[in-house]
Amino acid sequence: MRYSFLILFLILFLILITFTLSAEVTIPIVKSDSAYKNILRVSGYGQVDYYYSDQSSPNNAFELRRAIGIVKGDLPYGFSYKLTYAFAATARMLDLYLQWALWPEFSVRLGETKVPLTLENQIFPSTLETIFYPTVCQSLVALGSADVIGSNGGRDIGILSYGELIPINGRRLLEYSLGVFNGSGINIKDRDNHKEISGSLYFMPLKEWKIGGSFYAGKATYTLAGDTVAGTYTRNRWSIGSSYKSEKITVRGEYICGKDNHTLRQGAYLFGAIRFFNQKWEMLGEIDYYNKIKGKPNNYLWEYTIGSNFYLNKLNKLQINYIRSNDSSEKHNRFVAQIQVGF
Repeated sequence: MRYSFLILFLILFLILITFTLSAEVTIPIVKSDSAYKNILRVSGYGQVDYYYSDQSSPNNAFELRRAIGIVKGDLPYGFSYKLTYAFAATARMLDLYLQWALWPEFSVRLGETKVPLTLENQIFPSTLETIFYPTVCQSLVALGSADVIGSNGGRDIGILSYGELIPINGRRLLEYSLGVFNGSGINIKDRDNHKEISGSLYFMPLKEWKIGGSFYAGKATYTLAGDTVAGTYTRNRWSIGSSYKSEKITVRGEYICGKDNHTLRQGAYLFGAIRFFNQKWEMLGEIDYYNKIKGKPNNYLWEYTIGSNFYLNKLNKLQINYIRSNDSSEKHNRFVAQIQVGF
């Protein structure tokens, strides 16, 4: 079971890309042209929220959650680049990569970027329907500080290939990603001699629907609970999930499992949303489950979120979430309202 998903993915990947390239793809002739209109594009967004919690102290506050600046552009011969910097909270670089888009079937990206682990990780905070990522993703996909390698925005430094295969009726049936990463997180060099492999494979029977899974296999340097000195231990992840998104509704859910050294962790989430008034108003709900030590009693968390989003446009919106948390020792409630302003 340990490597079966990885081996199966690699076999399918080699078969499918060989078939697709031999049957469909011709090498593009790219002309060098200095007239690139999109060589520099600047954008950004900020998020400010007000929260009330019956557990934390202080129990209510305003917070500048994010202030993000983005610079990206197209370069000659199919190259492009992206730079994303976070100014609020912890100031740090989030994305910095060079990309070469050869064909729809194959593109390659080098630098600091999102790891292809889970569907949820591929959604940026600016377009996430809820205010917070599910706890299982924060804990197992480095989207929060509970992951053994800390909070890295689901990113790492490495090389990533990706593409879409098997064209049919103007769309593609398969979507894949495969990359090699340091495994230590963002903005630092590798902390050990191991490299990690991560990939995903999704089948798209409809334009709006994808189903499949992802994996992450390797070792990382982190400190075990109760220890004071970091060591190099297993950090493996895999997920299965599905997503359906149309003009009116979104449904997304995943089961995610992880292994840190000898500790097994697991969780799942199910999200749903429905949109009204030309997609300007959105009602949503989410159920999130996380068991941080599988097989050990009283180590679970259930969270239930209901909320609503009001959109002025794609990047400017008001989000309201009520979150009920039931863990093994207590229950508590949170109310969060967030405005996002973007350009």
